[in-house]
Formats: sequence, structure tokens, C-alpha cells
Amino acid sequence: MDDSPTPANINSSKHPSLYFEDGDLELSAETSGGSQQLFRVYGAQLRCVSPVFSDVLALGGPRDEIVMMPDSAEDLSALLEFVCIPSSLVRRLKTTPESQCAVELLGLARIARKYRADDITAVIVEHVEEQWPRGLKAWDASCAIWRTKLETVATGESVPERPEPVSAIKFALEFDAPSILPAAFYMLSVQGFGGTTTTTTTASPGAKGVPSAARWDLADPAILLSLIRGRDRVRSKFLECLAPLSCYPTLVTSSGLSSRKDRSTIALCNRSKDAILGLLMCGRSAPSLCGQWDYLEILRLCYEQVKVCEGM
Repeated sequence: MDDSPTPANINSSKHPSLYFEDGDLELSAETSGGSQQLFRVYGAQLRCVSPVFSDVLALGGPRDEIVMMPDSAEDLSALLEFVCIPSSLVRRLKTTPESQCAVELLGLARIARKYRADDITAVIVEHVEEQWPRGLKAWDASCAIWRTKLETVATGESVPERPEPVSAIKFALEFDAPSILPAAFYMLSVQGFGGTTTTTTTASPGAKGVPSAARWDLADPAILLSLIRGRDRVRSKFLECLAPLSCYPTLVTSSGLSSRKDRSTIALCNRSKDAILGLLMCGRSAPSLCGQWDYLEILRLCYEQVKVCEGM
């Protein structure tokens, strides 16, 4: 930070809501347009949330001295707003779309961490974490919500909100939030490379698709390499889980049930399950540009068919 006054010939303007005439600390930061944005705030508020600002204020100096900040005016504005107007943070978290959450909050989380505003950083990280399911039951519940939203949207009109995996992975790696990674990487693994954010991917035979939300343009080589390795391991585990089901029709049809209705239901159950297994065993689960099979959804459908048969 530079304590030099802002030169008179530099184009500058006061921030409309973060310039308090009775404030005791004046800051200046450059906007995306190249001009200087001036902020005047209360040092006591900054002291409470940021040890860095506390140290700056401890140095003293004339009240009319302007501190030149190295941050963008947009990032600094977001941080100061949350410090000076605490309710704005809650409002921001509630109104930020799920699909944009990790992207839009990344800059704020970075500047909060830079100035050691740990409470603000923790709130943001926790908010992003809460968007991602932690466990299979939570994953199934989230998928059900996404598909329900999809049913209410006419084809081509819009895309239901859901978290975006690539930006979430980058956020998780940068802010040490490992609970995000399993669900985010899995969501990414069932989407085709190069798809747009509005492309609907193939979920599984007999299952309804969910819109693609992947921002592939944000993926760096390290993320792509982890994705490829993880996708291969998931596919191997998936085929291992399918093995017991491949011989299940014989066990079911030898149950000795005498009701014609029961036999008909079992036959329908087996045909549905065989159709799912057949598509996979003949290699049609290979990657394609239009999407990937959702392995968890396929297993769920298979086991549902088995439960129906066992209940007859």
C-alpha cells in the first residue's frame, strides 16, 4: 500500500455508498476503466475484521492522506461493503445464482484472505461448500431436485440452477475445501468435453438428463488430468458393481412364484434391467461429445429393478 496522495490530474470519483465524509481512512483503487475510485470508511470497523488494516492504522498519519491500494476498485468495494454494511454479505450470498457462486465469490474470497479477514473468508467458503452434496444420499437428493426443476422448464427456454463443477473445483483447491471435490468431479465426469453450459447430457438409459453446467474454459491441465484418471477409476468400479447384477435374472425366475401377474412383473423388471446392462456391456458407455453415462443413476435404476423383483 502506498500512502502518497492521489495526483490532482488523475481522474477520480467518490464511491456512491462507501464514501463517508466523517470517516477517518481514505482509500483509492483503480477501476477496470482506469480511473481512481475513492473510499472513505471508518478505521475502527476495519480494525475489527482485518489485522492488516489494523497495522496500517497503527502507523498513524494525516487524516486527509489517501492510501493507494493495489487491488481493483471492484474487489475492494466488495470487501469494504461487507465490512461497513454486514447485512450486504448475507444478501449477496442469497442472491448469487448457484451456477455462478464459485466464480463470483472467488475474487471476494481472495481479497478477504489477503487482508486476513478470516470471518468473511470462512463464511464464503462454507457457503460454497453447502452447495455440494457430501455422500450418496445427499447426491441422490440433489439430483432429484435438479431433475424436478428441469421438468418445469420448457425445452430450450432456460437452464435450471445447479452448481458449476469446474469453478467449484478451482475454488476448493485454492481454499482447501476438499468436501466439494468428490461431487464436483463426479458431476464433471458425466458430462461431455467441449459442451456448452446449456447442453443437456445423457444421464442414463431410462433416466432423465440434467443440463450441462460445465465451464470447460476454466479447466486447467491439472484438473483435466485428475478428471481423466478419476473417470477411468470410476468406470472400473462401476463395472465391478454391475457384475453381481448380470446373473440376477436367473435367480429371480427360479423363485418359483406361481402368479401369472408376478411372472409378468418379473419379466418386465428383467427386460428393463437387461436393456440397461446390455447398453453398457456392449461398450456404449464410452465417452462421446454429447455426454457420458451417469454411473450412479444407472446403478440406482438397476437396484430398483432388483428390489421390485424381490418384492413380488
